[in-house]
Parts: sequence; structure tokens; C-alpha cells
Amino acid sequence: MSHFRYISFETNSEENSDMASSEGEFTPEPLLVVSAGCTTGYIIHGTMGRGLTVPLGSRPSVGAGLWLQGGIGHLARLHGLSCDSIIGAIIIDVSSGKILCLGFVPGAHWPPECIFPENQAELLWALKGAGPTRTYSVQDWVVPLPDPVEASGKLNDIGLIAEELPHNCSMDADLYWDNDRLNIGVTRFESHPARVPSTAPMSSLLNLDPILGQGTEVKTMDDVKLFDAEFHMSRMHGGHASGKTSSFKRCLFLKDLGETDVTSILTSTLKNRPTELCYFHLLQGGGAVHDHAPRDTAFGCRDWDFACVITGVWHRSDDGTQVARRVVDWVYKVAKDLLKLGCGVYHADFGPDPRDAVLVANAFGTNLDRLAGVRNRADPHDVLAYTCPISKWKSQTGQEIVFLISGKSCAGKDYCATIWASTLRVRKQTSLETRVVSISTAIKMAYAVATDADITRLLNDRAYKEQHRPALSSFFNSQLLQQPQLLEHFVNLVNENLDVDVLFITGIRDKAPVANLSHLVPDRKLFEIRVQASDTTRQARKGIDNIFDNETTGSEAAEQFAIERLSPLLHGNTQRLANMVRVVPDFPSPGINF
Repeated sequence: MSHFRYISFETNSEENSDMASSEGEFTPEPLLVVSAGCTTGYIIHGTMGRGLTVPLGSRPSVGAGLWLQGGIGHLARLHGLSCDSIIGAIIIDVSSGKILCLGFVPGAHWPPECIFPENQAELLWALKGAGPTRTYSVQDWVVPLPDPVEASGKLNDIGLIAEELPHNCSMDADLYWDNDRLNIGVTRFESHPARVPSTAPMSSLLNLDPILGQGTEVKTMDDVKLFDAEFHMSRMHGGHASGKTSSFKRCLFLKDLGETDVTSILTSTLKNRPTELCYFHLLQGGGAVHDHAPRDTAFGCRDWDFACVITGVWHRSDDGTQVARRVVDWVYKVAKDLLKLGCGVYHADFGPDPRDAVLVANAFGTNLDRLAGVRNRADPHDVLAYTCPISKWKSQTGQEIVFLISGKSCAGKDYCATIWASTLRVRKQTSLETRVVSISTAIKMAYAVATDADITRLLNDRAYKEQHRPALSSFFNSQLLQQPQLLEHFVNLVNENLDVDVLFITGIRDKAPVANLSHLVPDRKLFEIRVQASDTTRQARKGIDNIFDNETTGSEAAEQFAIERLSPLLHGNTQRLANMVRVVPDFPSPGINF
């Protein structure tokens, strides 16, 4: 991969006036373009020369997998995860071999014959800046733990201290056995703008010596020195056998580091470690990691305080032996024990081991179903089976029902759908998640791009929308001629909202939507509800059992309709009855005239 190693700095200037992208103008300053062969250390060395840094991890040898799979580092609390800074990418479509350009990529870096796929936003979401150079003040403590009670107390202290740290500070900790005793090593990092003098002390922070004992002298270093230091490796086991080791890791997210059950598992399992070199590495989260909503990127696990890296280590001479296998088994056992107490799993390094399937189910939060859909559509033949092993994931969410809300313009489709969704949420005893989305939004956005119309007013200003109604209808009819594109809008809406139990899709104009769309989502049950107002001739339309006359003012009639007609469809007995009906493969299918 070293042959694919380069970085390029781009800025918005007259000399670089071709700064453009597949989605229009986007000109952050500065912008860093890196190739897939770069390691984090290579990038940091390169950015230092420009007075810049990027929020990468804490190990210089890690490659592109770090920023594509999340990326937890010393700047995560200040700038977020590495993946949060990705704004564009160039990838290869494994199903077609074509080069795809996603998001914002400077024009000078567009490969010949690259294409900009319509689902690039979805692909970029699944994949997923630069700031000024910083200096760091660093201080270390190593605390012996004579018994589990002392260990539990110190872990609780560290958790409480971490809660009070400002966003430009973070704490790492290592729990390990050395010299026949349990130890915890703690490192506190405080980042400063590069202009701060190199002798800047941690004067603004709490003195931890009374809690953790005498710490080392505060050191000051830049990004490169911080990467090269690898504090947690150097303080354990005499420098960790001078690096002549192999390791196997799995990482889980913890909310309360001092919880009794958590500390009990950490101390007891470490005492029974298969080799003397195994340890737990704890990295602080919070801060800017929480600032992104779980749905913003595929990295859906955001609400955690510490990432616990379960690290199994053995001497390299034991590669392929029973010793190495015992270490791997130990890592999986600890992960299984912590899983019920944690709040998610870091999805790096998953592979073919069936024990990873359990971890996958907890790796992406509420995004797993959507991500699995993106993964399966982008790689239908499972060429990259283990780069993100979720291709065979089956949805575990309760969403099986999709209501398709159709009707004439101004019939009140969105209004009624909102009332029905709210009524079902309130009426059901269990926590039922509902959502209302509009398929016409995608059409309006495409129309706005094609005609320079104001998308905000198209979505929110009825008078403005009515002015564009003839042209918008003509545009919609032209979209009907491109049926695959229109069907893709529908599939995307369903897949982007797999985290809810009941989905209402408004803006349906198809005359037989259930018949024409059900084959696209065979694992969902579709129901059409036609909303009509002052158009009695539509009441006799065949095949539509659910017709709501929206003639009265107020919400009472719509609420009653939800209670009497929609709520029974969600009853457990109705669901059991529906599941008795055998699904016929590939039916309905396109081309059948209903």
C-alpha cells in the first residue's frame, strides 16, 4: 500500500479555482486529500509542515481503516471522530468496476471517466477538515492496585475526573498485571493551539496527585512526538517485549466506568488472562463525539464515556499455536461478558469468526438495518464479505408496516399522516416509534436543481408550490418515464427509516402503489390509505379499502380513523395471522397489469 501514499493540500484560491465537487461548490479552507495507502503517522508528519493537524487516532502505523471505521484519538473530544471529518471519497464500485466520486472532491482529483452516482449521499454516509496544529501537555501516573476493591475505587475516580474535563482534554488508562500485581496507568492530555508556549503547564486542570499519587513531570510535545510516544505501550511489561508480539483486539463502549459489575469483570478476567501481556486500554469519549446525532453517519454509537479495547497479546513465537488461540478465545469471552453492560461495539477488524456476528448486532446502533441495506446494494455479490460483515444481517427491528398515503393535491395527506402517527404512538402500550416522510421531497429537490427553484419554499410555502404546480407535475411525469429512478426514491425512503416501527409515506401518486411497489420491499407489509376531500367519485375506486374523507375541520376525525382502522393492524394477533401467509418469491413483479 505504500505505493498508494500521497497527500495533497487544497485551498479556495484563484490558483485553485477549479475547486468543485459532484454536489456543487464546497470550499472549506484548508482541505486535505489523502490516498488509501497513507498511515496516520504519514499524514500527521505531512500536515505538521503546513501548521495543520487532523483528528486521527493515537497509533502512527494505522491506515485508512481507522478513519473509515470511526477513529478515536486524543482530539476526539474536541473535534469528533475521524470519520466525522470525511467530506468526500473516490471509490471503486465492486459490482460494475466503475470509479465513483462521492461528496466533495476537488476537480483536480477527479479520475478520468469517474461518475457521480445518484446514491452518493447514501454511500458517503456509510463510509463515514482539518484544524490548526496543536501542542499537548501530557502527564502520566502509574497506580498499583492491591485488591479488587481498590481497583473499583480507582476506576470510579477516573470516571468522575473524566466527567469534569473540558473538551480539549482527555484521559487514557490501561489496566494490566505487571510484577505480580494489578496496575492502572493513566495519561492525561491537554491540547493547546500551537501559539501557546511549549512550557505551558496544566495549570487550569485539577491536580490529580492527591487522587492518583505522584505523577510524572508534565511533558509538552507536538502531534508527531505524541504519536511516536505511544505512552500506554511503553509503560507496560518493560516496553511490551520490545514489540516482538502479536495481538488480537475487540472494543466495546462503556457508559459508567465505575459501575460495580463492569469493574468486577475487568479485574477478574484480567487476573485469569491467558498470557502475562494481555491488558485493557481505556480511551475517553464524550465531548464532540456526542455532538453528532447517531443518524448523521453510519457510526451510530455516540453516547459512551470510555472505549474499552480488550487486548490479547502473545509472543510472536507463539503465532498459530494453542497459546494464540486461547488468547483469542479470552478476548471474545470478555467481550461477551461486557456486552450486556456496555452501550455499543466498535466495529473495527470484524471478520469471519461467527462470534463477531453477535458483536455486529451491537456495532452501529439504530443504523444497522440501513447500513446493511446500503452494503447489500453496493456489493450484491458479497465480493468484500469481511470488510464490513453485515451482508447477511436480518433486521431485528419491529418495522413491518408501511402506510402509503395517496390522494389529490390539498386533500390533507401530510396533515392526516402526522395525526395518525401521533395517535398510534400515544395509544399503543409499548414504545412504538412512528415517522412520516414524503416521497415527493426527493422529486421536489430534483426539480429545484433542474429549474433553480427555491427548495425551501417548495417544501414549506403552499402558494409558491401552487405557482410551480404545472411545471412540477410535468417534471414528475417525465420522472415516471424513468421508472427505475422513481422506484429508487421509494426504496431509499424505506431503507433510511428502518429504525421505526411504523412508517407513513406521503406524496404517493401511483394508481396502484401496493401492487407496483411491494416487490421492492418484500419483507414489509404495505397498506394504501387514500385521503380525499370533495371528490366522491374517487370513493368507488376498486381495491382501496382504506378511504378517509377529510371534509371536517379539526383532528378528531383523523384520530378516530387511526384508532378504528389503523390500530387493529398493529395488534399481535393480526401480525401472527399475517405471518401465516406464505411469501411468494418475485411476486408481485414489474410488468404485471393489475
